[in-house]
Formats: sequence, structure tokens, C-alpha cells
Amino acid sequence: MHRQATFVNNVVEADHGKLKQLIRSVRGFRTLKTAYATIRRFEVMRALHKGQAAIFNLTQDVRSEART
Repeated sequence: MHRQATFVNNVVEADHGKLKQLIRSVRGFRTLKTAYATIRRFEVMRALHKGQAAIFNLTQDVRSEART
């Protein structure tokens, strides 16, 4: 029997599972720097979408990464 929802009761793991699904398509980075920047962008966009962050509340470091 295959469970469709692996992390039904664990909100943190459920959110992490969705992030892993997004990242799966962009595996194979050449450097750790590009992998980190891409994952960071995924996390920022998900936080904005979920209402956990606002574009004006982000630090300068994250805003500069989002523009590049």
C-alpha cells in the first residue's frame, strides 16, 4: 500500500517535502554557491507565497540575491 501524503501530521516535514519536489528538477549544480543561491530563492518565494514574509521585510542580502 502506498501512502499519498507521507507527512500528514508533521507540518515542518510536509513543507520540506514540497520544497524537495521543487528542487528535484534543478539538481546537478556545478558549484555549491549556485545550489545555495537557488535553494534560497525557492525558500524566499515560498515564504512570500505563504504570507510568512513581505518583500519589504526581507534583509538587504536576500533582496540583492532575488534581483540577480
